[in-house]
Amino acid sequence: MSKIRLRREADLPGCALALKAVYATNGYPVYGVGDAIGFLQTDDTAWVAENMNGEITGHISLFKASPSDVAVAMWWQLHPQKEQPIAVLGRLFVHPEARGGGIANKLMQTALDEAQRRGQRLVMFALANVPDAIRMYHRLGWEHFGTTIFRWKGDAGEELEMDAQCFASPVSADKR
Repeated sequence: MSKIRLRREADLPGCALALKAVYATNGYPVYGVGDAIGFLQTDDTAWVAENMNGEITGHISLFKASPSDVAVAMWWQLHPQKEQPIAVLGRLFVHPEARGGGIANKLMQTALDEAQRRGQRLVMFALANVPDAIRMYHRLGWEHFGTTIFRWKGDAGEELEMDAQCFASPVSADKR
């Protein structure tokens, strides 16, 4: 059983360990693992899942919308007059040994609840190298609104890119 709570500064080493285990298993994220704590410190608001032993088993965060995010850029291009503000869902991961127990769903629901409280719709992107995540977003009713290219610098400074599937959080029929 996992407990979901706001992330604290003291959680960052445990988050970094979980992130490195995820990377070793899935190659996610494609950058940032070398300085996992620095990578995670850029979050605006974040939550963790922890097991009964207090070990971090999962993580999710929200970010302010920025045109440098490929999902935000595409959303704003497709919805230039959209009145509802958006935020970005990111850094969702569950330790490989803790998967299958609904932790990712609980983390996502926590972030969705916070976004709804703020009056925001969430957007995010999933890279082609995480097909399980893409299937999960479809299953949870996230709206696929396009495919784009995500670009980043590799460890040796080389330019890399991968297809990114862009999603928006579900909206109830009365809010459309």
